Amino acid sequence: MRCLRRAVLLQLASRCRGLSLVELLVAMALGMLLSAGMVSLFLESRRQYFYDEQLSRLQENGRYAINLLSRELAMAGFFATVLDRKTLATQPVSRDCSDLNWALNPVTAVDMVNDHLPSSVAMDTVQGALLNCVDGRAVVALSDALIIKRVAGRASLREGKIASNLTSSSTLQWYLRVEDDVAPRWEKRAAADLSALAWSGDSASYWEAITHIFYIRDYSDAENRADKLPTLCIEGLVNDLMSTRCLVEGVENLQIELGLDTDGDGIANRYAGAPLAHEVALAVSVRVSLLLRSTQSLAGYRDDKDYRVGPLSIAAPRDAFLRRVFTTTVQLRNVLRPVADQGKI
Repeated sequence: MRCLRRAVLLQLASRCRGLSLVELLVAMALGMLLSAGMVSLFLESRRQYFYDEQLSRLQENGRYAINLLSRELAMAGFFATVLDRKTLATQPVSRDCSDLNWALNPVTAVDMVNDHLPSSVAMDTVQGALLNCVDGRAVVALSDALIIKRVAGRASLREGKIASNLTSSSTLQWYLRVEDDVAPRWEKRAAADLSALAWSGDSASYWEAITHIFYIRDYSDAENRADKLPTLCIEGLVNDLMSTRCLVEGVENLQIELGLDTDGDGIANRYAGAPLAHEVALAVSVRVSLLLRSTQSLAGYRDDKDYRVGPLSIAAPRDAFLRRVFTTTVQLRNVLRPVADQGKI
């Protein structure tokens, strides 16, 4: 009996002896392979998610920027019922961008800066204005700037009726005052004063003045100029002075081409990326081209593509940012010259 018990115990012991060293090494190798595959799959999924996120944000920023510039160009030169802008006398603002009451000079309703050089402290427009309100050293090299002057698309006060979005601000700002049988003129008023005018029975209409300079700055955060994130900014007339606002991050370059009507039929015969001063008056359309990049770099990505942004060729950056080019053409319906003047320079 004792021998039988001993034989059973030996048999059980032989069954529970565990894995051999070779078996253990094989199991560990298989486990490491499975773990490496799972980690690789996780990292690739994360990289693809980040790629898609950056591409989506880039496209959203591009669409917003191109739509913004399109709306502004479509309204360029709109001064309510004033058809001959030369009859509207200029007025000085507290902090202008150039000399000769530039901000409220409606004659230059559309202007541009061509291929700015950052060595210049101020930007020179095609029509000869020196824009000293923008630090030219911070403007992206070989990028254009777009200047647009107009009034708001809706009157703040129209023949005694107040706009629904009119605020009760007491800050003075500029309006175009239009009234029958009275010469139109610029007036500096507070929004709160317009409500009082409505109650007084004043029949004039007041349209808010808008002057915008669109340009590309080589940084986004005013408190951290070293971020090197190119951004679409506006130097605009706010209240009684020109001030800066930045709108869209990741805009690397802006190129403007004017569609020139050289035979007076209202249709662009050619597009000029570097127009002469007298040719601006012939512009009937504008082609806008933007180069946008992702706001963050992508690990393992290298941009080896060359880009064509309007008339400008840009060599492959060879960095880790995504890029796309956005282009649109806008008709300048509010700056078309009278038929009698078409074909004249």
